[in-house]
Amino acid sequence: SYAPQQGWGAYLADYLDSSVSVSNRAIAGRSSKSFYDNGRLDTILGEIKAGDYLMVQFGINDSAASNAERYAPVCGSATNPTNGSFEFYIEKYVEGALDKGATPILVTTVIGLKAYSGGKFVNSYGNYCQAMKDIAAKYNIPCIDLNTLIADIYDEMGQEAVKACFTDADWTHTSEKGARINAEVVAGQIAQLKGCKLKKLLE
Repeated sequence: SYAPQQGWGAYLADYLDSSVSVSNRAIAGRSSKSFYDNGRLDTILGEIKAGDYLMVQFGINDSAASNAERYAPVCGSATNPTNGSFEFYIEKYVEGALDKGATPILVTTVIGLKAYSGGKFVNSYGNYCQAMKDIAAKYNIPCIDLNTLIADIYDEMGQEAVKACFTDADWTHTSEKGARINAEVVAGQIAQLKGCKLKKLLE
């Protein structure tokens, strides 16, 4: 019903080996907190198996300070996260996957067309992206910095061409074109992860 709005999870399988099965559980308007509180993580953990991979990307909706259901502020500590913080919730996903014998892969948030300043695309939601990196380092798991990678790609494309990567509504949600670009970048980064079984399927 939101077409042509789409997220990259819908197209990830198109850039992986056909033997890889992708189950896209992303849903619009959720934060790490509300996704968890709604029981969506529990549903995933009830189905995920040893050897699977859980890709986790949050940040934009977590920053909505005016929305108590979504808001999960960055506390700045991956070592000892504050209860209710972004780091606190991301650890729920990481530890839940690890407990099931699965491998979590964290992904920093995408950027929107509004992330354009001084004639170039710049990183956005930097504190949330850094929190993802810090949690990944703590657990020694992969973190794909999509925020930075996409900014570089958009710069090469140019601001006018990048407009086609978003829906007209808010310049935040990607169109099919934008979603496919993100999916291709994520798949390319998976191919570079050391020790990742998915990498072998991509070679």
